[in-house]
Amino acid sequence: MPDLAGMTRDRATQALQTAELQAKFVEQRHNTIAAGLVIETRPAAGTEVQAGDTVTVLISAGKPVVPDIAEGASREEAEQAIKAVQLKPVHDEATDEFHPSVPEGAVIRVQPKPGTTLDIGDEVTLVLSKGPPPTPVPDVTGLPKEEAFQKLKDAGFHPVDGGTEFSADLDAGMVVRTEPAAGATPTDTTVKVVVSNAVPVPNLVAKPVKEARQLLGQLGLKLEVVQGRGKGRLSLIYAQEPRPGGRVEPGGTVRVKTIP
Repeated sequence: MPDLAGMTRDRATQALQTAELQAKFVEQRHNTIAAGLVIETRPAAGTEVQAGDTVTVLISAGKPVVPDIAEGASREEAEQAIKAVQLKPVHDEATDEFHPSVPEGAVIRVQPKPGTTLDIGDEVTLVLSKGPPPTPVPDVTGLPKEEAFQKLKDAGFHPVDGGTEFSADLDAGMVVRTEPAAGATPTDTTVKVVVSNAVPVPNLVAKPVKEARQLLGQLGLKLEVVQGRGKGRLSLIYAQEPRPGGRVEPGGTVRVKTIP
């Protein structure tokens, strides 16, 4: 059996024809022998053969190259294509990404990129889609509760009552904040809506203390005279804190100054 190692396919064919042998060429990846050159033969060089015998000639296909994987290909398709060129497909969930059009679990891309030359058995990472990116929570701060609920529903969320808290900037029933906050991209669709429980302070200026106290009492608020006697029919309020239109917590106190 002649030694064909390192020959081109044409030269190997000629050598076998001269030796009256038949050739069966099989391509095989190889890290060091250039593509198109003979790696070895079976039977091996120097083995005694008979005229007319068939010799298997292993021809180098060169180093493996990362195949072109179409965006949206299934994981199984990508793994088969990578294994076919004697590379090792691997997947790390940490590298997966959201994608607006590639279905969840399908291939976005591979790393290294297609066309990269590697050694046999090197790893090729599959970057898979996590599906469409989550919708950010819309900003509903300052909206009435009902309007906020509708806006959240329209965005695909499930709004629920998140209780109340005081806000000096918002009237009762207006949304103070949400949990998760506006702009967040939660995986859960439930959003708690927290509304203001602030009580707007009425105008007490020029009112008798007794009348002002009754008015505040109807709102669940208290009155405290901090200057003046605040007694008698002639005792009128000339200043108040908070000012008219200001906001206090439920059960809060409005402080007034009176004459006399």
